[in-house]
Amino acid sequence: MHKKYVKRRKEDGRPLIPIDWPMVDEMLRHQCTGVEVAARLGMHPETFYNRIEKERGIGFTEYAQEKRSQGVTLLREKQLEVAMSGDKTMLIWLGKQYVNQREPTEKQQAEFTTEQVALIKSIFAQIAQLQHANALITKAQMGSAGDPEEPKSK
Repeated sequence: MHKKYVKRRKEDGRPLIPIDWPMVDEMLRHQCTGVEVAARLGMHPETFYNRIEKERGIGFTEYAQEKRSQGVTLLREKQLEVAMSGDKTMLIWLGKQYVNQREPTEKQQAEFTTEQVALIKSIFAQIAQLQHANALITKAQMGSAGDPEEPKSK
């Protein structure tokens, strides 16, 4: 790869490698690391970070965070656009990511077996019998409570 050297830092120093800022911004929007961008530019990462501070007036972390956030926003916008155009897979995925929609778990999908259904019906029948018996006992107790007691003989 042939490098173009623009200007010198000092008369006896190496010429500065030009930085293609639109390419840097695009790579950062694509979530590339500083090391990856520096490699594309053909310079050491520390040199790249120092050049950002000198030429952009902020540190690499802040600069990269701004550009990466732009990339994430563009991605979300595109995903929403695809989903709203009718892509069911994207609609489901976005629903899971942003609306906390989930596939039912195996436990939620479980169905009762025939034996389990029979057992549940049997339990409910027994409960109904017990409730009926309890009602009869309560009625009998209330009926006997209203009768005057007969005197007991000695």
